[in-house]
Amino acid sequence: MSDSNPLLVRTYAQENTTVIKYRLVKHGTNDNQVVAAVDATAPIIGVSDESADSTTGNPVGVVMAGIAKLVIASASTKGGAITGTTGGKGLLTTTKGNYAAGWLLETTTVSDQVAKLMVNPFLYPTIA
Repeated sequence: MSDSNPLLVRTYAQENTTVIKYRLVKHGTNDNQVVAAVDATAPIIGVSDESADSTTGNPVGVVMAGIAKLVIASASTKGGAITGTTGGKGLLTTTKGNYAAGWLLETTTVSDQVAKLMVNPFLYPTIA
């Protein structure tokens, strides 16, 4: 069985060197550009695929729906909502109003472990 199953992948340009493989991304300054999603304050559009190489202007595939590989910042339990943190890594969130990328499909036990994410960007519910 495959490690990932991207259903929708779109090619963007890497706005700067922050875009590396298996990281969360958000829209960049200009159309068709992406940067690493380093926090939960802006909409996350997807996960960079293995084509990301941190070279400004190079093309990168962004998984916008489906199952993608993602670097998780710390030990995390499957089933949780994932938002962005330092370097575009994923981090569990339960904070109302945070932008999230989707749902973690595998438990991680160490920092910077790659795990599967069901990419389904959303705003964490702001009501109880």
